[in-house]
Amino acid sequence: MAGEGVVLNRAGIAGMLIPLFLWAGGQVFNDIFDLKVDTINTPYRAIPSRRFTIPEAVTLGGGLTLVGITLSIITRSYLCQLLTICAVVFSNIYSLSLKRKGVFGHINFAFCVLLCIYIGQSAVTGTVCAPYVPIGIFFYHIAINIMASVGDIPGDRETHVITLPVQIGGQQATVLATLLWMAGIAWSSYWSEHTILWMILILVISVLSFYNSLLLLADPSPPHATTTLRLFRCGTILLQLSLVIQWLSAHQVFMVIMGLGTFTVVTFILFEIPKGIKDPFHQVISHG
Repeated sequence: MAGEGVVLNRAGIAGMLIPLFLWAGGQVFNDIFDLKVDTINTPYRAIPSRRFTIPEAVTLGGGLTLVGITLSIITRSYLCQLLTICAVVFSNIYSLSLKRKGVFGHINFAFCVLLCIYIGQSAVTGTVCAPYVPIGIFFYHIAINIMASVGDIPGDRETHVITLPVQIGGQQATVLATLLWMAGIAWSSYWSEHTILWMILILVISVLSFYNSLLLLADPSPPHATTTLRLFRCGTILLQLSLVIQWLSAHQVFMVIMGLGTFTVVTFILFEIPKGIKDPFHQVISHG
């Protein structure tokens, strides 16, 4: 988006990797702050199952975050460095407390995603060159976060965590989230170049998103919320791809989609299947 094509210089590579490491580090700290809730909702995760101790998790999360900050320094863009620090601060505020404050937590989560895109732009150009274009991604991620929280309602209620689904119910929250992801796709469509390949991407994104909404409207259960989250992750990558597809060759688009598909299959095999489809608590080995 910033380079109007694939930029493989130092700044371009850093701009791609900074959000990767910040997101990874933020996920670790999010799991630390969510220990009580995850012990109820997803006890097979690394920290609740005691496969990772808290000090080990802090070391890992801090190390990943530090790599992201170091990469922002390499860009020599003060704006990129400032946005990187802001992303770290806002993501940890979200994990520590704001995610328990209803709709404000969902908005904060989506804002952190938006910051990641701005970090990439500022790394390449030194400025936020397209501030309005990714707003659709912001709306889409509010929807993702709301619908993912539908599956956490049992644990959230027991631990007094207030999310929008807890406040208004799973189905009502799903309806609002549906309107938001539709707004996200519409906004992104306005700023995109409408080629045939773009229309195929938008069709796939729309079908995935509609399926997610119908699934949760029919049964807003934790398993369905987990399924929608996996599909939405693919949807958001494709939606972001739709914003830059006019600058990519057919070969590059094919490689990106193949990479996405391979990553999805490999992560499912490595991380989802070992949990056990019917018995996710089976063979969880603790230490420490």
